Amino acid sequence: MDAQVGVIGHSLKSGAERHSSFAKVLLILIAVTLFTRVGEINNPLTHVDDQFYLFTGKAMLNGELPYVDVWDRKPIGLFLIYAGIAALGGDSVIVYHLVGAAAALATAIAIYFLARRFVSSAGALRAGIVYLAILPTMGGGGGQSPVFYNLLIGIAALLAFDSFVRGKSVWPRAIAAMALVGIAIQIKPTTLFEGAFFALLFLVAQWRAEKTFAGVAALAVAMALTAGAPTAIAFAAYGILGHADAMWFATVVSIFMRTPLTWAERVGDFPQMALYLTVPALVTLSALATQFARGARPVTIFLAGWALAAIVGFLSVPNFFNHYTLPLILPMSVIMAIALADKREGLILATMVAAVPILIEAPNPYGILHNREGFDRTAALVRKELDGRCLYVFYGPTQLYTAANACHLSPYVFPDHLETEVESTALPVVPEAEVERIFAQRPGVVVTGHRKFLARNNRTTAIVERHLWCDYEVKHRIPASRGKTLDIWTLKPGPKGGCIGTPTPLGLIQSVSN
Repeated sequence: MDAQVGVIGHSLKSGAERHSSFAKVLLILIAVTLFTRVGEINNPLTHVDDQFYLFTGKAMLNGELPYVDVWDRKPIGLFLIYAGIAALGGDSVIVYHLVGAAAALATAIAIYFLARRFVSSAGALRAGIVYLAILPTMGGGGGQSPVFYNLLIGIAALLAFDSFVRGKSVWPRAIAAMALVGIAIQIKPTTLFEGAFFALLFLVAQWRAEKTFAGVAALAVAMALTAGAPTAIAFAAYGILGHADAMWFATVVSIFMRTPLTWAERVGDFPQMALYLTVPALVTLSALATQFARGARPVTIFLAGWALAAIVGFLSVPNFFNHYTLPLILPMSVIMAIALADKREGLILATMVAAVPILIEAPNPYGILHNREGFDRTAALVRKELDGRCLYVFYGPTQLYTAANACHLSPYVFPDHLETEVESTALPVVPEAEVERIFAQRPGVVVTGHRKFLARNNRTTAIVERHLWCDYEVKHRIPASRGKTLDIWTLKPGPKGGCIGTPTPLGLIQSVSN
């Protein structure tokens, strides 16, 4: 009896110690999350994509449909996330940053639990920390899609690891993992490659467990149906609404119709990637080499295969923007745990990986228009000048629609769609005709700015120049980044009429220079 009481007492003590240890880990990860993201929490201009996603989420709450009333090619899952964020109320800018921070924190926790399965607690914790540190450097400091789907992929990886490496039950984990992958695909389709790799691991685990082709085939069918269910549901819902064709064109067909970027545009973010990812990549390769030196064990196969699947997903889109690397940071962080767990060198390596991102990127409390107050003043000016009419942001922050509570005159709210050459061949309308249609509705305010990246559509730009020359005047010129300006054009008094002369083709009436 005394022996049994002693065993029970030791078990309770061990459980309490584990809870205490994880509580410390959680507090550290929360602190790192806040430190690396606090500078962006009040920034309405963290990323152009975030602004548009938030606009679309709010539009959905007002009854507008993506691909119909607001056009884009992102899957519906991403917009549903932002609709949920908008439904929470409050300051939507702060709310979406906090939700993004919570997703990043949860992903770091998933990294910790996954890495803890094959390295020490210290190594696993450092892996979570470096993930949080690197994420903002590649555009993940706000609400980019990988900030959310990395969490789903991280949990799916954890489930696959337990079945493939640790021999845990296959079916429940496989179905749960594929459900997560299916949702992730409806946030970003390139997650399909990682999902396919996890599915292969589950099939191998199933074969080892039962060694029957029937069991493996049944699992394969069940996983395929589960992973495909979210996409099937999305298309079915749009089919019921009579817009399945619009969804199909936007999310599938238009992807292959874009005008190819020049190689200079494709690799424009390489210097930033080199600055922030060279050291993490070297540590990752070193960790993989260490793991391979131990033999082709299941852990080695899992980590190397996952990294390869993530790289294939990255290369499947032949444009190398910084935020496209965000999915790579997840498996990299898990793999780095092997090197970070070393008692002598682990802390040094973790510091090397995280130092540059933390010192340069966080905290940075200023946005493009100086700060939140500056942007709010700009939005207030736009709202005042609208005078009951709608807004047209030809080039500038999409967030102005949200902040000024302004109506839009076209489904093509994201400026790149009508303003860049790359999108000129990928829309379900002729861009020039759509811009003419917008101006025919007499927007009360037109916003123009300075393009820093991607070639402009000269044809739509010429149409905008003509209408601005004839019917608008620059009412406000707002200082933006690098000495450039954001120009607020308002309708001239009186009815629409003819104009004398033609605008000088220097880029939006000499307002915008190359």
